[in-house]
Amino acid sequence: MLQRFLINPVVRFLSSSVLLTSLVVSGGLLTVRALGVLQENELTAYDRFVRWQPDEGPDERLLVVGINEKDIQSRQEDPIQDGTIADVLAALQEHEPRAIGIDIGRDIPQGPVEGRERMLAAIQSDPNIIMVCLLSSPNFPGVPVPPEVSEAQVGFADLPIDPNGIVRRGLLFSVPEAPPMMPVGRHLCNDANLDFDLPSFSLLLAVAYLEGEGIEVGATEAMELAFGDRVIPSLSNGFGGYSTEELPPYQTMIRYRSARNAVEVVGLSEVLEGQVPPEKIRDRVVLVGYTSLVAKDLFTTPYLAAQEYVREMPGVVVHAQIVSQLLAATLEGRALVWSLPSPVEWLLIWLWGLGGGVIAYRLRRASLCWLILGLAVAATWGSTYGLFLTGAWLPVVPMSLNLVLCGVAAGGVKQATRQGYTQALYEMIKGQLQEDVEAEESQNDYFGALVQRAQTIRSGEAPKARSKKAMDLNDPEMQAILADIRAQAVADFAREQQTLGPQATTPSNRRQRQQQQRVEALLARSRQVRTTLEQAAPSLPSEKGLESIQ
Repeated sequence: MLQRFLINPVVRFLSSSVLLTSLVVSGGLLTVRALGVLQENELTAYDRFVRWQPDEGPDERLLVVGINEKDIQSRQEDPIQDGTIADVLAALQEHEPRAIGIDIGRDIPQGPVEGRERMLAAIQSDPNIIMVCLLSSPNFPGVPVPPEVSEAQVGFADLPIDPNGIVRRGLLFSVPEAPPMMPVGRHLCNDANLDFDLPSFSLLLAVAYLEGEGIEVGATEAMELAFGDRVIPSLSNGFGGYSTEELPPYQTMIRYRSARNAVEVVGLSEVLEGQVPPEKIRDRVVLVGYTSLVAKDLFTTPYLAAQEYVREMPGVVVHAQIVSQLLAATLEGRALVWSLPSPVEWLLIWLWGLGGGVIAYRLRRASLCWLILGLAVAATWGSTYGLFLTGAWLPVVPMSLNLVLCGVAAGGVKQATRQGYTQALYEMIKGQLQEDVEAEESQNDYFGALVQRAQTIRSGEAPKARSKKAMDLNDPEMQAILADIRAQAVADFAREQQTLGPQATTPSNRRQRQQQQRVEALLARSRQVRTTLEQAAPSLPSEKGLESIQ
């Protein structure tokens, strides 16, 4: 029983062409994916999911003070002066925000000295005011903060940019790379010999807010960042659709809240004129930065391709989205973007390919097969999108592609196998028909054939079955096509006999027909005698009696 219902089906499955086809096709697809051929397609699918997700609205824990075109024109300041920044800081501190981030480079003084002194005094008086620098690289010397600012108040503003120019990831810690040989002084953000990692601008703002909630920042034994009990895992090479992109540690995917409404934005002039209600500032993280298109502090996000009116997102808003993500993950349990380990992804891709192969192999109609495959692909996208809303980034592109490729390959293998079976069965049936006709038309040893028939009748044995070509007609695949080709074989054979019909009028054929008629008469007489004998006595006549009848 166990062998019949479990072992035998498993053995047949393991030896089936569908399994072999799925393994071969899946192996090729995974190799192509490892080479990075599908990376752009997978990242494009990720962007599509980001655009499809519901708009979560603004995070009320944050406020952005944007320096727009109106502010620049009204104040006739470009770039904005240090004294104006000092005035903004004073107006904000009056309403006790939990942290203030200045996303404006201040390595070079702007405006009167008095204004710079006021700005530096405001920054030094509040440890929760964070300023930005830019990290150095082999092609860039970096941008420092004023030397009077404490190192604890400095966070880098660099954002990882994917090869297609889209910002999908946030960087929480990093170290400067050796800068080029340029006449610049050494500073915190270009010192490649630092023995610690620099925190990002967004991370420092999130830490300042969470400390006000009594949540301490630490690290796990695996050196992963932890806000209280909430661990912020780092991306690793091969994460999600990143096949060839090098992913340094302490990176996280940005879970954008919205394309245009992720955080409330007010103008700089509104703050200076006291038009912003205090409750929009109190206990919030306030970020100050350029939102003007002229400043060119803009980044391409996954939303750009979906809505033409959504242009590049200001850098200060991108940083606000990262801060919001860290706060929501810690305080609300909002899921971060995660993916499966690579071996599990490989298994998932193969299983989808195996499913496509089974669909194509089991369905006989090509139109129905394509319909089911199309529905399976749609279901794959729908299910992976549903899981994406919970933070899961599954390999939807290779899964869908492998499902179709294995379906096509399995269908081709089935068609080739079917053609082989069809040809073999066709030849067998047609050969049997030919043998039947040749046996009826045989002219050799008529009396010997009669004797043999009489002996068979006497012994009561059934006629000996004609040897056939070894083939298992009980095979489900053969039975499925046997009925289709039997009629075709009979029809072809009938046409061949009709084609030979005129030849039957030749003298030789006429003599053969006359001989056949005589043989048929003898056979009829033999059958009549047999019937008479069976009715007269329970036993059959002996062989000599039959010979005398002959």
